[in-house]
This record gives sequence, C-alpha cells and structure tokens, in this order.
Amino acid sequence: HDSISVRKLRALIQRHAARCTEFDRLEQELNDAYTAGEHERTEALARALVRRYPRDPRVYWTAVGMFSTHGKFEEAERIAIAGIGLDSLSMDAGNGPCSQCVGFFQIIHLAMQRRDFKASANWARRWISEQPDAPSPWATLALTYLFSQKTDSALALQQRAITLSGSELWALDSY
Repeated sequence: HDSISVRKLRALIQRHAARCTEFDRLEQELNDAYTAGEHERTEALARALVRRYPRDPRVYWTAVGMFSTHGKFEEAERIAIAGIGLDSLSMDAGNGPCSQCVGFFQIIHLAMQRRDFKASANWARRWISEQPDAPSPWATLALTYLFSQKTDSALALQQRAITLSGSELWALDSY
C-alpha cells in the first residue's frame, strides 16, 4: 500500500524489462491492462497466457481471477476446470496444492458467487474424494455450508479440517 515505492519499483522493472522472462513480461502487461481498466485487452492477455503456458498453474489462477472479476463466470469456470487436470498424478498421491488452488477452490468459489450452493457443495465433495486427508477441501465444504445457512454442518466440517491440518492457525481462524 506504499504507492511511492510501487512507482519506484515499477520504473525499475520497466528499465530492466529485457532481463525479465517472457512469462513475467506477459503477466505484467496483463496486470497493467487490468489496473488501467482495459477489459478486452486484459481478457485477451489472460487467454494468451493460458495458451502460451498451458502447464503453469499460475496462469490459470490469474485468468480465472480476471474473468470472474469481469463477471464472465462461465469462462472462468471452464478455465478452472482445465486447471484441475494439471496435477492429476499428484492429486492421486494426495499432495497437489496447485490443483487445489487452481481448480477445485476456484470452481467452488465461482459457484458460491453465483449462489449455486448445491454445485459448490458437489465440487467440494468431489475434491474431498480426490484428497480425503487434505484439510482445504473440508474447510471449503464447510464454507459452502456456512453460506447456505447450514451452520451445524459447517462447524462439524471445519472441525475435520482443523484435525487434518494439525490445528494450523488458518483452520482455527476459519472455525
């Protein structure tokens, strides 16, 4: 929140842009277009990032965020669903945090934004079936239940997330 430092750092980045990776340049261009309110350009750059880096979960996270803030929930959900497939092998092994962030988490929250709590609960249950020992799916299902005013169920699910997380602060705070 320090705009003076941000301007100085941004100028430094621009002076040395040739040293940045193509990914970093495209991502910065997308962020600049987004903050300038250039919706069409932002969306075009988000699509370009996904096409150019189809195996990088960061681009899915960014693209879903851009499309959802523009109210294009169907496209955001389509991209998030594509993101689930990135770490399909690690999902089976139970340690796919990128898929959690990119795929299931975003799909569930997109459904909640549309007030489609049935769909968000279904996606959360699917996530739990993929990673039953991970705390995040349980906490996300708890949040879905909380938003759909099923408080008792939400609290029980969050207790499960606390147990699975080893009582990590984020899980306790969510409770």
